[in-house]
Amino acid sequence: MVIEHEEAVIRNADYIVDIGPEAGIHGGHLVYSGNYSDFIKGIKDNLTSDYLTGIRKIYVPDTKRKVLQKLIIKGARQHNLKTLM
Repeated sequence: MVIEHEEAVIRNADYIVDIGPEAGIHGGHLVYSGNYSDFIKGIKDNLTSDYLTGIRKIYVPDTKRKVLQKLIIKGARQHNLKTLM
């Protein structure tokens, strides 16, 4: 079992369980369970399948926001943050 939002992983899954319809207090309900071919046929009010099929899109703004603050991490090694002070 993998919790995933990466399109390629979802497309190659043997079985999909979609919990939603949104995150937090707006989610937590079984929206779909089954194979990918049925999943993309269109399920009413399913955000994930809508994005995968292109019914909905995420629009990227033309300009990025100006960076006001930033965090610099020194000494990190891949996934190990134990040595940071």
